[in-house]
Amino acid sequence: LGKKFNEYLFPTIISSMSILLASFVDGIIVSALVGDDAFSAINLAEPVVLFMQALFFLFGIGGAISISIAKGQRDNRKAIALFTLSFAASVLVSVIVTILGILLIDPITSVLCSNAALYDYVKHYALFNIFGSVFMIVVPYLVFIIRVDGMPKFSANILLVSNAVNLLMDLVYMGVFKMDTSGAALATVTGYVVGFIMELYYLIFFKKRTLKFVAVKGKDFGYLGELSTSGIASVVNTILLFVKAILLNRIVLGATGADGMAVFSVCNFTVTFISMFVSGGSDTMTPIVSLLYGERDYKGIDIVLRKTFLFVSAACAVIIAFILLFPNLLLAMFSVTSAERVAMGIPAVRIFSLSLIGMGVCYVTMNYLQATKQKAISVITTFLRGIVITVPLAYFLSYSFGISGTSWAFVFSEALTAAITFLVCFIVYRVKKDKYTGILLHERQTEHSVLFDASLRPNEEQAAGIADMIIAFCGENGVTGKSADYAGILAEETVEHIRLFNGGEKQPRIDLICRITDAEIILSVRDDGEAFDPATVEDTEEEFTNLKMIKTLADKVSYTRALGLNNMLIKIGRK
Repeated sequence: LGKKFNEYLFPTIISSMSILLASFVDGIIVSALVGDDAFSAINLAEPVVLFMQALFFLFGIGGAISISIAKGQRDNRKAIALFTLSFAASVLVSVIVTILGILLIDPITSVLCSNAALYDYVKHYALFNIFGSVFMIVVPYLVFIIRVDGMPKFSANILLVSNAVNLLMDLVYMGVFKMDTSGAALATVTGYVVGFIMELYYLIFFKKRTLKFVAVKGKDFGYLGELSTSGIASVVNTILLFVKAILLNRIVLGATGADGMAVFSVCNFTVTFISMFVSGGSDTMTPIVSLLYGERDYKGIDIVLRKTFLFVSAACAVIIAFILLFPNLLLAMFSVTSAERVAMGIPAVRIFSLSLIGMGVCYVTMNYLQATKQKAISVITTFLRGIVITVPLAYFLSYSFGISGTSWAFVFSEALTAAITFLVCFIVYRVKKDKYTGILLHERQTEHSVLFDASLRPNEEQAAGIADMIIAFCGENGVTGKSADYAGILAEETVEHIRLFNGGEKQPRIDLICRITDAEIILSVRDDGEAFDPATVEDTEEEFTNLKMIKTLADKVSYTRALGLNNMLIKIGRK
């Protein structure tokens, strides 16, 4: 699991960077090529982008979580039905957004901007983003799905290329053709068009993908409810960012004027930058945790969650140190150079940086709770840091202490949200101790069981050794005779089959879990080797001694391929 987390981490960070970098880079380039007012206008129009982000989170994160859990439960038919429904819904909704957005652009702009000098800039940026809604929703959605389908590098390359095209076209549209904020939006859309062309290769020509379109049956539409709620916390979080952005922009403009708004825009883009790493870590964690949740592998969940918190905390600490040491450089990056604004901005950005650790903790916790179907608590976390705590504090502190007060509002909000979330988890655990174990709310087994786990390489020595360990484990827990022998033989034959199937010097890593319940022995075997399905692989003379043996001795064998991992579940009734 640690290797799989590391394998997915960098591509996922690149993906998050490519999604979030568009607005970050647009801000810098617009400041340089168009001016400070245009930069502020992009910040004011950001709710339009956040709204589209909410939609691709709805289908992307919701789809990724639902598909991962289904694969963890070895329900491959449900997984492909979820993919088909989520893809169709993302296309349909994006078309509706395009039509309504174009028709309602003037009232939308009026809600976003009350400043006449910035009105046209805001309208142009919003309108050109709306023109490209289909690409701005469907492309990021498919990136989540492709990643779940075991292709993290390809999914990252899609957005990496999209982002590179975006940067190039920023310079072309605004530098060469002298477009205003519309050029920044058009550059983003152009990048996503190129990304969509790459995704067509996945949809049409990529033979190794496990998620394919299927004829949807009437009962499959019942999965729409699961799709729409699995990623609900991320959707609510983005919608609240939309609402919070409007409210905070008005508060800051009213309390601190244009100077304060310029500094606040820098703070917002700081959040955008650190979100590349926070989202990268969290988005790496989410499908893996969902897969493990489907398998009820809580030890694996703990390993992945620990690695996520360590990575996110380290990234936040580095960014905080940079801001504390070089606030002038950060302000200068966004053309905030006047003496008055710099004097106002230095303490404000330093204070604001202290909120980043809390933001990272809250975001990872929200995604963890979402991935393990603790939807209510994850939504509570979202509301607390979205508007319930942040907006009232910002109103009071901004009018009392200026832009530095706004920064303190974010610090207090993130800290209070984290404290309340963990308190709620603790209360739920104490109230429902018969259902959950610990503050992470791992579900208790419905029946008595004991667990053995091991990580190994598929060689003959370790295959024989794992058989002895499984038989000994069974004996220690009251299972002897034929049942224990079968469990040991099946563990050995599974490891041996993986070795033979992955011939060559590079052998995969294997995680093997043996669970003994009152009724059966369950072997869960996970490896990162070449894809194989015991139901479809043909038996040869070489395979007869392992794969054929597995099918013969086991009462049930199920398989799925998820996140680039083979996942095989073998059940043996206690004799």
